[in-house]
Amino acid sequence: ASFTMACALGLAPELVIAAIRHVKTESNRLEPVKASIGSFAGNGRGRMGQVLRLNDAYNSNPIGFAAALDVLAAQRGGRKVLVTPGMIELGEKQYEENHRAAKKAAAVCDLVAVVGTANREALLEGLKAGGFAGERIKQFADMKAALAFLGQEYFEDGDVVLIENDLPDLYESNPKF
Repeated sequence: ASFTMACALGLAPELVIAAIRHVKTESNRLEPVKASIGSFAGNGRGRMGQVLRLNDAYNSNPIGFAAALDVLAAQRGGRKVLVTPGMIELGEKQYEENHRAAKKAAAVCDLVAVVGTANREALLEGLKAGGFAGERIKQFADMKAALAFLGQEYFEDGDVVLIENDLPDLYESNPKF
């Protein structure tokens, strides 16, 4: 839409394309970052090489999650990995929307890391409904454990990982005051 508007206002398409190529993304909002595999392990001892991290951890909603999966699907290179606790704050639609997102992920991903318990059932059932093999699903208590496993045991040079949402620790815990 921005491209069309700029051209309609008289800017040359080549200039608009050049400007778009230099637009900085917002942090944690589908932010593409090349990262060393060791950085995921947390101790620098992961496998050698780099992965493309699509960091969409700020929050998540049904339209954004679907769009992020489209971006993941469009990436060239190695295997495609989704790391997610799913979406929250969707009221009575929460199970349904997480199920739908997981079913779509089944058609895109080589591995899915389900984080936490808030949406685990909906995500697992959606992956199953999408024909995703159980051995390609990993479950983790938290994001740190998921990323450490991927960095130490799974990632290879050229893989792409989508981090879709990151629930705050307080969401799934019983804080004591």
